Amino acid sequence: MLLTITESGQDFLLILFEAVSASSTVGLSMGLPPYLSPAGRLLITFAMFAGRLGSLTIAYAIAAKKDPDAFRYPKGKMKICNCGHASGRNYFNSSG
Repeated sequence: MLLTITESGQDFLLILFEAVSASSTVGLSMGLPPYLSPAGRLLITFAMFAGRLGSLTIAYAIAAKKDPDAFRYPKGKMKICNCGHASGRNYFNSSG
């Protein structure tokens, strides 16, 4: 827990309560944030942000992409309209 390093003069249980409260986005506080160092405030802010996003969302965003080509477009010619004409005349082309 990095807050114990940046906030060496504070009680451990108070720091633990603030960190758990920030990461679980409960909104409870025991009044420690005004007395935090700038690094401690950044850590609490990051804990709030990470708690809001959720651990699975962050893990999915950080995880490496396995296959960038997860799909491919089909190749070939497709018949769009089967109008029932045996002549094979193309009714969409005026030159036919």
